[in-house]
Amino acid sequence: MKVNITTKSKGPYCSENDFVVATWKKWNGTDGTKMEDVKEKGDGRPAVFRVGNFEVSKCLDIAAQQMKAGESATIHCPTDLD
Repeated sequence: MKVNITTKSKGPYCSENDFVVATWKKWNGTDGTKMEDVKEKGDGRPAVFRVGNFEVSKCLDIAAQQMKAGESATIHCPTDLD
């Protein structure tokens, strides 16, 4: 797994049981097709999940713990953490 922070922020890292408000797009690493876009689901609002409860993919849950509030990142997830 690789987390490349593209917009940095100050403050503490997200930790278990913190709520995260996030958007993401998931791309197929083989052919580049878009597999998921949170903004295209439901009413277009960001997703809300609690860190450490695996309410999203394991990769996103782990990546959130490597980020601070307000940061943006490109996250490369191996298939075993999907």
